[in-house]
Amino acid sequence: MKSLVILATTLILSFSARADFKFVNVDQREIDEIFSELTSANTFTSISGAGGLGSLFGFELGLSWGQSEAGKIKELVKEAGGTYDGKLYHAGALGRVTVPLGITGEINYMPELEVDGAKLKMMGLAALINLNATVLSGWPVDIGVRAHYSSMDLKFDQVITSVNTKVSLKNKISGLQLLVSRNLIFAEPYAGIGYIQSKGDLSLVGNTFLVSAQQSASSKQSGSQWMVGSEFKLFIIKLGIEYGKILDDSRVSGKLSFYF
Repeated sequence: MKSLVILATTLILSFSARADFKFVNVDQREIDEIFSELTSANTFTSISGAGGLGSLFGFELGLSWGQSEAGKIKELVKEAGGTYDGKLYHAGALGRVTVPLGITGEINYMPELEVDGAKLKMMGLAALINLNATVLSGWPVDIGVRAHYSSMDLKFDQVITSVNTKVSLKNKISGLQLLVSRNLIFAEPYAGIGYIQSKGDLSLVGNTFLVSAQQSASSKQSGSQWMVGSEFKLFIIKLGIEYGKILDDSRVSGKLSFYF
């Protein structure tokens, strides 16, 4: 749990641009750009291929982490006179369970954590079906289909035009992926393509001594993704690395886990 807290702290502090970028006079194009990059950061991944965890049963527990490009947010912060490294980070506790018929349930979860006045909660769920366990038995490579869903909830306070304002960013993402992988002795390289759609909501609630005012906006995103990666296996330990592109932004992810 301590490792997850450290990763989450890094993730929240990566959004320290909130101290420089104020959500004021933001048009719909800029809102769409913000949520496009948040979608790229928070789309589900288990850094794994199509093969599952065994022919009948299997379990995997570990941590995942990574970063994605946020060049558009960086530009908005720069226009506001601030500085930002242009990276968004993601992390979570990873769990996977394989049952007969090649079905694997997956979760990537971060409980609500508070760092530097910001509260962050993330969750991702997925179901992977290895078609080699049924209709494609005997194929030299594994073919899989993954349906996934993830959500992010980030809250923090800002002073906007001398008004104490509560900022809330919520993002929900769903999609489908088609994966191909080859299970070797010590590794399982894989590649995949997919389609995702997301909905983001921004809420601003300002409070003064006499009045409370609220503003809100939303953004919908849809498009393609692709990824390549590999799992490396040593006894009961797995290391994984994945690189891909989601919508318009690149992302790299990794994991350390135990499986049996």
